[in-house]
Amino acid sequence: MEQVKMELWEFSAMPLRKRFRIQSLLRLYCT
Repeated sequence: MEQVKMELWEFSAMPLRKRFRIQSLLRLYCT
């Protein structure tokens, strides 16, 4: 459980640019 929390924290601490790239990739996979 602690590891999941850390991963979520790292994700929220990511630069917005990188997060946007990941979101666009997820969108590509979901469509």
